[in-house]
Amino acid sequence: MSEKKEIIRTSLGLRDALFDAIEKVRSGELGAQEARAIGSLAHQICETVSLEIEVAKLQADGQFDNPSGAPRVLKLGN
Repeated sequence: MSEKKEIIRTSLGLRDALFDAIEKVRSGELGAQEARAIGSLAHQICETVSLEIEVAKLQADGQFDNPSGAPRVLKLGN
């Protein structure tokens, strides 16, 4: 069993983790189901980053006023 490496929580860390997973799939250390789960989680992380970027753009354009500077909670779904 390989030692667990800490994932740096940045875009570079995410890419490194994904490449590590690809290498493990190719070597047979990681199965298809686990690889799909990692891919799905990575996709969700990217989606949340995209939302944060959109909010930042709206704030920069003055379309999303937040004078207090406190983080806003976006309603997702019903």
